[in-house]
Amino acid sequence: MDWTLLIIVDAAFLPVETIETNVAAAARGGATWLQIRAKGLASGPLFRYVREAGRSARAAGIPFLVNDRADAAALAGARGVHLGREDLPVAEARRLLGPEAVIGATVRDAGDARRAEREGATYLGVGPQFRTETKPELIPLTKERIGEIRGATRLPLVGIGGIRPGRAAEVAARGMDGMAAVSAVWRAPDPEEAARRLVREFNGGMV
Repeated sequence: MDWTLLIIVDAAFLPVETIETNVAAAARGGATWLQIRAKGLASGPLFRYVREAGRSARAAGIPFLVNDRADAAALAGARGVHLGREDLPVAEARRLLGPEAVIGATVRDAGDARRAEREGATYLGVGPQFRTETKPELIPLTKERIGEIRGATRLPLVGIGGIRPGRAAEVAARGMDGMAAVSAVWRAPDPEEAARRLVREFNGGMV
């Protein structure tokens, strides 16, 4: 996996009929993988959304995961699943999806990181890095906390939360192996250029 730029295809931002065009644009700009998030949708609409987004990811030549729903990931032939702190435990998702699946876990401290690695996570989502409109109730992690997480695990770390052009280099400098973006790309006038700028800044900030 190239962890550099995870684009989150969120049903709250992208109607199903716009997915194909937008995913293709983000991939041209340098998005390296994709996560499909459809919180709030009932199972039928969720599976349709995941199916369409997965088809678009395959057409763009990038791997995709599903947020929260290991069952949807399995049915859609996704590369894996990303799990929040209140979702299915990592160990259970691993049993369901098998040893080759990519399984991500959200972590906010070193204890979370060690536990997720022990249970079989492939990578860790670390955040929020900054204030984020998608989850305004969460307080951004301090640089010290992020450093503790980095020191607690050998797994790849993907920064998430409030990342936009102008901040990507800082995320790389904090020791992240990649970053995730939602509104920074989908609310930009040109999603392709927004993705390209994020990748350029992130690569320039790596130490």
